[in-house]
Amino acid sequence: MHNHNHQVTTIHDLATELLENIFALACTDGGYTGCSLSLVSKDIRVTSRPTRFFSISLVSETAQPLAKFLRCFDAECAATRAHDGGRTPLIRHLCIAAAEGEDKKQSWRYDTQADAACEAAVNKEQARYRANVVSLLQRVAPSLHTLSLVHWQGWQNLTMLPDIECAGFPLLQELTLVGPDPFIPAQGCTHPLYPRLARLHLVDNWGSFEDLPRWLGGGRAPRITHLRLTNLAQIPAELKALVESAERDKLPDLVQFVIQPKGPPAPGARCGNPYLRYAKFQGRFQELLAGAAFPIEVFPHHGSRYVYADSSTRRQWLDRLEGGPGCWALDSGLDTANTGAADSD
Repeated sequence: MHNHNHQVTTIHDLATELLENIFALACTDGGYTGCSLSLVSKDIRVTSRPTRFFSISLVSETAQPLAKFLRCFDAECAATRAHDGGRTPLIRHLCIAAAEGEDKKQSWRYDTQADAACEAAVNKEQARYRANVVSLLQRVAPSLHTLSLVHWQGWQNLTMLPDIECAGFPLLQELTLVGPDPFIPAQGCTHPLYPRLARLHLVDNWGSFEDLPRWLGGGRAPRITHLRLTNLAQIPAELKALVESAERDKLPDLVQFVIQPKGPPAPGARCGNPYLRYAKFQGRFQELLAGAAFPIEVFPHHGSRYVYADSSTRRQWLDRLEGGPGCWALDSGLDTANTGAADSD
């Protein structure tokens, strides 16, 4: 005869190690699942603490969510230290975009000549916000695997970060930067900042890519296999040399190179002769493709001036966490035309 009096197992009966693995696989949606786990029960809150922060999305129009998150993260880290043997919460994947106000969207966009008191208040709020961003990035740098950082969408005085000293990102494998790279080596740091970085996506809303030379040569990221330049509007000499293979050895492991050129100027533009400049750029860009010594994937331009919204960056970041191609393939909601390529000789 069979014994049917077996005990029903609940989630609380599972081994801690098994639960942590389950939670780590579940917490890949930017924080929603992590927040939900903290509300299940006291036991689950404690058990999920090391993995609850694995993926964090801080894409908000105001500074308050970042401040609240830091208070929460600090409290959870303190709770871990208070219990012997507890594992410190880690952030593996981070998507963060610059805010536009303290507690109201666009409250940092003001007329400086109209209200000096407003200017002083905004400067104080911005300084506090930037300090919070710098603090977070410095703390999570050792544990990050992916990072999407949006800190320049045209409002330079609002979102540009100061230089951020750090000892490097030893585990970082994928990086999207909308704006220049703000990270600089800490004093005494002699190794590459990004020793394991494989996928690099650079977005320059002015299209000049003045930051590109920093990434060539291997001193910063020696193992890049995928490179994407979004919103290209000029042809830097370093890019031309790389594409023509004169300096191909600077990225010896490169297997995919994607360029998304900047779109045409908006109707009615008055800055010089933008249509003539755009026509010249198009000609130079076609020459670049024709002279390329290896295939280049060309993604279609966007219609808007500032092409990478916070939501687009976040969506592609989440897609990568879920095993999708993210920004490395044509996206039905963002990149909508066919890919072109320059044939290798």
